[in-house]
Amino acid sequence: LGVAAKPVVGVFDLASRTTQGIRAVVDSRVLSGRLRYPRAFGVDKRMDLYDFDLAYGQFLLSTVDSGRLAAQRHLFHIATEGPDNPLLLASVDAIMVLKRKREAAKAPVAGKEADEDAPAGGEEEKSLIERVSLEWIMPLRSITNITKMTTEQSVYMLCLEQDAEEGGKAAYVRGVRSPKTASVGINTLENFKWLYNNVSVIVNAAKKYIS
Repeated sequence: LGVAAKPVVGVFDLASRTTQGIRAVVDSRVLSGRLRYPRAFGVDKRMDLYDFDLAYGQFLLSTVDSGRLAAQRHLFHIATEGPDNPLLLASVDAIMVLKRKREAAKAPVAGKEADEDAPAGGEEEKSLIERVSLEWIMPLRSITNITKMTTEQSVYMLCLEQDAEEGGKAAYVRGVRSPKTASVGINTLENFKWLYNNVSVIVNAAKKYIS
């Protein structure tokens, strides 16, 4: 963030810190092969106590789509309705949806050597490999309208509309899907209110402070 953008750091930091209790469901088995995700710095680049949600979100940004979004700073993420619960993730620059696909893998039980001849269900336990891909992305500055609706199945929908021409100016958008309109579903009113309010805050802040 440049000097002109510094006033917005407090707004973004507030949004990221209000994610407590609104966590996306992340199965610990996905961490197969490592103890935890790499430590990530907050929006203001301070080193705070280890934060799993921040570390996971920044890890996703640094790895999805061959690292295209690695320079972006994670604000918050939340699981949405749909197969494998896609993640809506907000960074300082954009809002995006990441598709998740979890594949079962087998890993030796800790402290025991893998045995190629071991029968199924023997001294092995299942772990998960999570593969993530970018479904769509919208730069915050290009979002022109944020609306909400409720489906007959009582799913709360957050609907976004953007100026596609403006959004296409961002280098990280080139070559990926950045639709004029997009929506995501949230299955609880509490989480939906939280998401709607925070998306509104960061979109308004981006338009006001970031050039």
